[in-house]
Amino acid sequence: MGGAPPSGALVTAFETAATNLLASGYVQVPSLSTTVGGWEQVTEFNAQTNYYDSGYRSIWTGTELLVAGRPMNAFSRLALTRFNPAAKLWSTVTTNDEPRFSSVDLREIKLVQGGSDIFVLGRMDTLANTNSIGGIYNLASNTWRNIPTNGFSRPFLSSDAQLFWTGSELLVADGAVSPGASPVTVFNPVTSQWRAANTYNYDPVSFTDAMIAWTGSELLVYGRSGTNIDNTAGSLYRPESDTWRPAAIGPEFRFVQFKKSVFTGSEVIGLFSYYDTSRPATLLAFSTNNSWRGVTTTGMPKLFTNGQTPFPNLFWTGSEVGMVLRTGSLSPYKTVVALCNPAVSTWRTFTSSDPSIENSPGALSDYTAAVVPVWNGSEALAYLPTPGESSTSPIHKVFRFTPPRTLYFYQKP
Repeated sequence: MGGAPPSGALVTAFETAATNLLASGYVQVPSLSTTVGGWEQVTEFNAQTNYYDSGYRSIWTGTELLVAGRPMNAFSRLALTRFNPAAKLWSTVTTNDEPRFSSVDLREIKLVQGGSDIFVLGRMDTLANTNSIGGIYNLASNTWRNIPTNGFSRPFLSSDAQLFWTGSELLVADGAVSPGASPVTVFNPVTSQWRAANTYNYDPVSFTDAMIAWTGSELLVYGRSGTNIDNTAGSLYRPESDTWRPAAIGPEFRFVQFKKSVFTGSEVIGLFSYYDTSRPATLLAFSTNNSWRGVTTTGMPKLFTNGQTPFPNLFWTGSEVGMVLRTGSLSPYKTVVALCNPAVSTWRTFTSSDPSIENSPGALSDYTAAVVPVWNGSEALAYLPTPGESSTSPIHKVFRFTPPRTLYFYQKP
């Protein structure tokens, strides 16, 4: 069958003035326009098998949401669970040869994806395995293999430590080392060997007040000087040549209370707030050409006001920096999702009812520190405790956030 649409036919479009429809004789019907998007719970066809306390993290593997952390009533065990949002199914991760840690805590467990592998490091369990600092989980084969301590001199990572994948090696950046020691250790998964990075030309930085980020080819270490509290220092480390070079010194970086960063492919976007709450939060971009520029905060949600969570989480959508934070100090909470286009320095903000979160300290910790919404290409996914559940036996659900858009209706006269 074919032919022209009948009179009264409705067509939808996201354009405020869909020229092709208007040219075909359609007329916009403003009264029918509606907004689509926001938060919604993702259907789950089977139950989650591990319920976590406040110590967990989540990452997007490319096809699945991977949740890693400490299950309830098993404080020394790491548990991983996988959720496929397309199939709406959870799957368990093998426990055969999984790493054992002396304790599992959000501040102690670090993980990063490298290809089809998930690298997990933590506090060494000297009673179970004195030669392991973590494990490597392979997504394709559902198997674990050991990360030995060959050349790794510390039994655990500090709370400020971060992991980065270079494309072929694992970088561990941790400032909790003895004076003069290298803050970067490199693991080669092919040889299963660690090596300490060179320190020549490295300008020491206090990791407590530092922004550490991978630029795609170099590791940026930038912050308050480790040798002079009144100065700012920065260095760039290139692992393939094992060399440091000075990073451009841009913004003053002293006594920073909170810092988060995301890499866009050409810039590191860093968010900084300060112990002095009279100083407004700043947003800066560090380019791979070793230069800094400011990004507007006009339109950015204000931190430390109206009971808002002062420590938002960031994610990168491919074109915008996403910021997620909460408002209010008591339930019901509101969730603010703000999106910044760093290329043109513009913000757009959406406020909605909180998709989750029970009224408990653990849940607050989850939202403000543990749970970083992950972007799957078109929407943000978050694994969160549901409202009203007991803090001693929480049930968690997966939620998705799609940036709200107006859907316009056009009718054939």
